[in-house]
Amino acid sequence: MGRQLGRFLTTLLILLGLFFVFSPVLTVYAELFQLDISSIFNADVVINGTDTTNTGLDGAGTAYYTQSAYEAACYPDPDPDPQGLADDGYYPSNAFHPNIQLGFSEDNDGDNAYVGQGINSNTGFIDIPDASYSSIHIIAVSTEGNTPVTLTFRYSDNSEVTTGSQSIQDWANDITETSSLYYIDSGMDRSHDNASGCEDLDKFKIFGVKYTANPAKVMTAFRVNYDASGDARRRFVLFGATGENETPDSITNDATDITNTTAQLNGTVNARGTATVTFEYGSTTGYGNSISADQSPLTSTSDSPVSFLLNNLTPNSVYHYRVIGENTVGKTYGEDKTFTTKETPAVVFGSNTNPRNGSTINTPITQITIEFNQSVTTASAEDVENYMLVEKGPNGSFQTDSCIGGVISDDVAIPIIDATYDNSDPFVTSLTFNPLPYGTYRLFICGTTSIENSDGTKLNNGTADALLNFSYLVPTAESLPATGFPKSAKNILPYQPVNKNYEVTDLVLEIPSINVKTRIVNVPIVEGTWDVTWLGNNAGYLTGSAFPTWNGNTVVTGHVWDANNNPGIFSQLRELKYGDRVLIHAWGMAYTYEVRQSDLFFAKNGLAKIFQTEEYDWLTLLTCETYNPLNGEYLFRRSVRAVLVDVK
Repeated sequence: MGRQLGRFLTTLLILLGLFFVFSPVLTVYAELFQLDISSIFNADVVINGTDTTNTGLDGAGTAYYTQSAYEAACYPDPDPDPQGLADDGYYPSNAFHPNIQLGFSEDNDGDNAYVGQGINSNTGFIDIPDASYSSIHIIAVSTEGNTPVTLTFRYSDNSEVTTGSQSIQDWANDITETSSLYYIDSGMDRSHDNASGCEDLDKFKIFGVKYTANPAKVMTAFRVNYDASGDARRRFVLFGATGENETPDSITNDATDITNTTAQLNGTVNARGTATVTFEYGSTTGYGNSISADQSPLTSTSDSPVSFLLNNLTPNSVYHYRVIGENTVGKTYGEDKTFTTKETPAVVFGSNTNPRNGSTINTPITQITIEFNQSVTTASAEDVENYMLVEKGPNGSFQTDSCIGGVISDDVAIPIIDATYDNSDPFVTSLTFNPLPYGTYRLFICGTTSIENSDGTKLNNGTADALLNFSYLVPTAESLPATGFPKSAKNILPYQPVNKNYEVTDLVLEIPSINVKTRIVNVPIVEGTWDVTWLGNNAGYLTGSAFPTWNGNTVVTGHVWDANNNPGIFSQLRELKYGDRVLIHAWGMAYTYEVRQSDLFFAKNGLAKIFQTEEYDWLTLLTCETYNPLNGEYLFRRSVRAVLVDVK
C-alpha cells in the first residue's frame, strides 16, 4: 500500500507541475467512460483475497496478485518487498493516461480478464455506451513476446473503422512512456506456475495503449483484433478499457497580415469532435472583445488552422489576443500573444519639412521638402499629381479643401515641376517649382487620393490630406541700398556675414545700349535694408520686389562706383532713354523690356517710389548718382523703369 500512496503523490505532483507550466494548452480528461467489457472476460488471472482457482496469464498458468493477496501469501517470507496490483483495480490519472478502472478487485473471485491466442484473432464487438469518443485506451499485456493489436470502431451510422496497429508489450519489457503507450503498473511480482507460490522478480508490468477515434461520430461498439501467434505459450491478455472525450487542444499562433488598422489572428485547434472557436482580443490581458473564428464551428480530430481578420484597429497600438476552443466536454485557452499595429503613413512637420508649417518666409523659394514618418512607395511619392500647391486668391480665403476635389476658384494653382523621393530614413520628398510670388500658400500632400506605403495603406489612412501652410511676404525695409562706394581709393571689404549672403540665380541681365551683361543675384533684407557691399559686378534683385520675369514690379540694383574705385556696372544708367531695351535671360528664354521712364530723386524719399505696385511685369533699375566728396555720400538715386514687351 505504501507503493500505491507513493505513486499517487508522484502523479499529483506531476499534474500540478504540468498545470502551472503548460496550463494554456493542457489537455483535460474531462469526460471519461470506464467501459464495462466484462462480457468478454474468460479468465481469472489475478489472485485476490477470495480466490480458490485461477486460470493464469500464460500457458504455464502464471498469475498476478493484488497487493493485499500477495502480502498475505508471501510477506515477509519469501518476499520482504511485495509488489502486487492495486486492490481495487483503480489507477489515477498521471501525465500519460486518464483515470483507469480495471475489472478486478480484492473481493471479486471471478473472471477478470480476456485471454486469447492464435493468429488473426479478435474479441468480437463489445457494446459500449453510445457517445462521442476521442480515443479508446485498452489495458493489456502480452506474454512470451509482443502482440500486434488494432481496434475496429463501429459508429452509429453503421460505418466501421480499423485503427493502425500498435504492439502490446511483453510483460517483462521496459518502455519509454508516452501518451500512446504507458505503464499502468510496473515492477510487480507474480505467482509460480499454476498460480501457486510467490515469485519475487519485481519486473512485470501491465500496459496501457491509446487508440485515436473520431469524436465527430457516435461510437456504439469496438472490437479488439490481435495476432498472438509464434509461440505456443504466447497470450494476449486484456484487463479493461477506458474511453475518453477530451477538451480541444487550443494553440495561439502569431498574428499575420498586420497593417495600421488590420491584423489576422491565427491559431491551431484540435476540436476533438466539433468545437466552437473564438478569439479574444484587446489592449490588455483582460481582452474585452470576442469574435468567432472563420472556421467555427470546427469539426476535426487533428490540429487545424483557425483565423479571423480584425478590422478598424487603432494604429501603432499593442493588442493582446488568444484562441479558445470549446466542445461538449469543456473549453481550453491558448496562450496570450501580442501584436502591434503599424503606424499610419503621415507627414512629419519637423526639421526636415520646409518651410515650416505656419511659417512666414521673406526669401524666394523654388523647393519644398516633405518628411514622411515611414517608407512610402517611390511611385506615389514622386508622382507630382499627388501634391497640390495653391495660393490664396483675391477673396482672402482658401476655397480648395482636398486633393480629391481639386483646385477651386479663386485659388491659384502653382505647378509642381518635379518630385524626388529619398526612400531612406528620414523619408523625404523634394518638390520643385518656379519661384513663388508674394502670397499665402497651402500645399496639399494627398492622402485622399494616392500617397501610400507598400501595404497599400494611404497617407492619413486615406481619410484626409496633409496640409502645409506658409506665407511669402514682402519684408520690411527702412531705406534704399547704398549702390556706390566713395570715389577716393580702393575699399577693403569686410567678411560677408552668412545672413547677408546672396542667393545665386541662373538669371542674366543685359542692357545693350550701355554694354552691360551680368548675372543677377538675390539680395536679402537684413536689419531693415539691402546690403549690397559685396555685389561686385553682379546685378542684385532686391528681396521684397516681384521675382524677375513675374508680374509686378521687379527692382534690380547695381553699383555706380565699385569697391576698386572704378565705374560700376550701372555707372551709365542715366543715359538710358525711352524705348531703350533691357533683357533678362532666364530658362532658355529672353524677356525684353522697354524703358518708359527715368527719374532722379533724393535717396531718403525714394523707398515708396521704387517699390510702387504694378499689375504687369515691370523692371525697375536702381543706382546712386551725384557723389558728394565732402561727406562721401551720394545725393540722389537714379531709377529707370521698363515694361515687358516681348518674350522669345
